[in-house]
Amino acid sequence: MKRLVSTVVVLGLLASASPAFAASGSESKGSAAPVAATYDFSAKAAGIEALVLKDQSAARQARALSVAPARQAAPAKKSFWKTPWPYLIAGGAIIAGVLIANKGDGGAY
Repeated sequence: MKRLVSTVVVLGLLASASPAFAASGSESKGSAAPVAATYDFSAKAAGIEALVLKDQSAARQARALSVAPARQAAPAKKSFWKTPWPYLIAGGAIIAGVLIANKGDGGAY
């Protein structure tokens, strides 16, 4: 199913990018000769200069804010149940129960 969906998506993108489906606004209905389109590929037209200036100012602000060292996080408190104490307490209770049960005349039962 994924292969079918991806194939349909790729074919749709190829069809939409083909020159046959491209809309050209420079041609008029009455002219027989095609008009050559001019494109401006300069950095100024693309807005790259503004992006570079914006990135530089953001980097300056980040450096200004990160001058102070970050506060260290407090170490997480270790859980009581992850220590050996519950096992020692349970073992002591079992040993005490066995000793109390065997102390009398009747044995363990």
